[in-house]
Amino acid sequence: MNDYTVKRQGETSHVSPRETKFEINRAAFSPAEFAGLFGRHLSWAYRRIYAGDIRVISPSGSMLIPATEVQRLLDAAHVYEGGDA
Repeated sequence: MNDYTVKRQGETSHVSPRETKFEINRAAFSPAEFAGLFGRHLSWAYRRIYAGDIRVISPSGSMLIPATEVQRLLDAAHVYEGGDA
């Protein structure tokens, strides 16, 4: 497994991907914010929603993605090592 270089407030450290823990301080994200968290385009977020990959809540008509969904995706992530995904 490859290590990543992580920079936090002026310090640099090498960590394994499994050791990296992200702290989420919000209850939910808009589709645009969700896409931004993963460095993806807004259409990617909507494709995940409409495919049923991501659960959403709809208070007062607007879609929100619970932080638990973000954490679920991060927990299921793995390091791509080439070849078939």
